[in-house]
Amino acid sequence: MAYDMRDPGGGGSTTSGLLYRGSKGQSVRELQQQLKNLGYDVGEIDGDFGPKTETALLQFQKDAGIGVDAIAGPETFAALQSGSSKPKSQPTQQPTQTQTGGGSKPPPQAQPTYQAPQGSASGLEGYMALMGNTAQKLQNQMMEFSQLGKQAMAPYEELIRSYLTSLPGYAPRPEDELLALARQQAQLVYDPQRLALQQQIEELERQAGSRKQEIEAAYAGAEESTQRMLQEARRQATESAIARGGGRSGQVDYFTGKLQEPIMTGFQQQQAQRAASLADIESALATGQSHAAQRLEQLAQQEGLFTSQQLAAMRDTDYSRTMQEWQQGLQAAMGLAGLAGQQNIYNMGYAQSLLPYLYLTESERQRLPMQWADLMGQVPDTLPQAPSPVVSGSLVPVRAYAASQGKGNLIDWDEKNKEVVVGNVRIPIADVEKLGGKVEDGVAYLPQNILNSFLGVA
Repeated sequence: MAYDMRDPGGGGSTTSGLLYRGSKGQSVRELQQQLKNLGYDVGEIDGDFGPKTETALLQFQKDAGIGVDAIAGPETFAALQSGSSKPKSQPTQQPTQTQTGGGSKPPPQAQPTYQAPQGSASGLEGYMALMGNTAQKLQNQMMEFSQLGKQAMAPYEELIRSYLTSLPGYAPRPEDELLALARQQAQLVYDPQRLALQQQIEELERQAGSRKQEIEAAYAGAEESTQRMLQEARRQATESAIARGGGRSGQVDYFTGKLQEPIMTGFQQQQAQRAASLADIESALATGQSHAAQRLEQLAQQEGLFTSQQLAAMRDTDYSRTMQEWQQGLQAAMGLAGLAGQQNIYNMGYAQSLLPYLYLTESERQRLPMQWADLMGQVPDTLPQAPSPVVSGSLVPVRAYAASQGKGNLIDWDEKNKEVVVGNVRIPIADVEKLGGKVEDGVAYLPQNILNSFLGVA
């Protein structure tokens, strides 16, 4: 929130701020209306504390018997609320005296004489007492605004402090617990795959056994059938030899061999086919079992990798939760520091806004003869001069110097209100000289030390 040096009241209630020449806003409008209701001429009620409003306020303060400083503070607002003061009546017109010979002329003008107010101190002591009273009121008002600033910041500060104290600390889980959880998750993924593969192996073995049984059943009577065929061949050979008149053992064996040879060849072929079929089944079963074993090994490796990845992910999750709460605490602490910084900027801006009150303006110098006359009964030959602002360092151009310090983005010009904006501080162009600066060729200059304080430069 930018701080307007011209309107410490910020447009709020007239009972919580100071209004003076140059102030603007609803507070000024209310002040003008109250003065007008009491019969004082403030001109147009436009919310702009100008010369007419200042003159009316001075007259009201004098009529009300309060401090005459053209500054509307708590004492002035209280007097306005009570409506205890009315504008003094204008002096009545004295009748003209008629002289002999006709004609008339106005009476001679009486020379004004100044008397010190009754019950007040006289001379220089009275003047200093008035100035001291004004300074005390300014000090009290500054303390009041400082307390208001602290009260505005306090709820947020307490909220952040409460959050920091109640922030729960997250302790990472033990490594054994994380590993057990990772293995459980891996088992949920890979156990179904292992079970399906085991069922495939069992089905392959069952089919191989069934095929073997079919082959064995197909060749089960081959040997017995072959024996019968061999015996029948020998019987036929014997009968053939006897029929030919041979009957000798050699001829029988010869004919027997001739008849039994194709029978043995067919039996051997059947046995070879049986062995080949059984070998094919065994080979297919072995191949399926080998592939299943390789797949089980792959699943074991994948399960181990998955377990490691899950373990790392859970570690990262625990670390992230810990870091997240730490970052939240850090952000809360930074917010607390930001509030403290805003309070400091607010106090600095308000202190700077009070600088014009510590020195006499040109209009105040012009009013000094009347004030001295009221207090001391005569106009002094020489007027006291306001002390010059105490500044250190040479005058520097505001925008160029800020840019050289890397703070050029903090400088702006409010054309509507004719104000130089330096960060959170708004300086009316008419107040530049009050801060010890100057305006030359459209460029605002300020003392280097004051500009450093506005920019936050050490």
